[in-house]
Amino acid sequence: MGAVFIARLEGIEARHAVKIVALGDGPAAATRWARFEREAHSLSRLNHAGVVPVHAFGLVGDGEFGYLAMDWVKGENLEELQDRGLLSQDQELKIIAGIAYALAHVHDAGIMHRDVKPANVIVRADTGLPVLCDFGLVRDERDASLTKSQQLLGTPRFMAPELVTGD
Repeated sequence: MGAVFIARLEGIEARHAVKIVALGDGPAAATRWARFEREAHSLSRLNHAGVVPVHAFGLVGDGEFGYLAMDWVKGENLEELQDRGLLSQDQELKIIAGIAYALAHVHDAGIMHRDVKPANVIVRADTGLPVLCDFGLVRDERDASLTKSQQLLGTPRFMAPELVTGD
């Protein structure tokens, strides 16, 4: 869990999104940092128009906070658009296809998002195409050490039924 801010570098008009996560202290902080670091490393391996690109990550505030600098995607999340009824059936199908292509790229890289839901999909204002964001629960086949077997992660309402039932 964290907060995302829009940042702008001095002298450059481009905007970036900066995700800030409080790590706290003690043993749990090391695990939170490891998960955050895994998110950054996993995102850095992906190069797809349907996945938000990451540029930098690190620690600030004497290690109390982690930050992740990414492209800022101008648009709204899919949940907001659906709640307001602003999408036609054709637009929804275009978005679903875009999410499927992005997830195929993610899965081909050995990565699982594990929290795909409308709130984690930004629909670009300029093209209407989706961009996956918030890889905070990512599972990377190169490092599964942070997730115990049978551990449920994600938003229950959007989880696959076989995960919830243990099948």
